[in-house]
Amino acid sequence: MSVGRTYRNKAMNTVHNDPDVPASAPEDDLLQLQMEVAHRADELWRTEGGHRGSDLEFWLRAEREVLERFWSATDAGLPGAA
Repeated sequence: MSVGRTYRNKAMNTVHNDPDVPASAPEDDLLQLQMEVAHRADELWRTEGGHRGSDLEFWLRAEREVLERFWSATDAGLPGAA
C-alpha cells in the first residue's frame, strides 16, 4: 500500500459517519482539510525519495502548510474559507 493511500485511509477513518448529520456539517470541512493534508504529505514523500520511516515528519509538514493556508484564507475573509 502506498503512503498516499495510507494517509487517505487515515483521513477517511477520522470522520464520524452519521446519517443524521447534514451534508454541510463541519465534518465535511474537516474531511476536506484532512484530504488536502494527505495529498500534500504524499507529494512531500514522493519528492524526497519515498523513503520509509518519515511518514510522521511528512504528515506534520503537510498539516502545517495546509492549515497555514486555510487560516490565511480565513483571516482574509475569502469566500469558502470558513
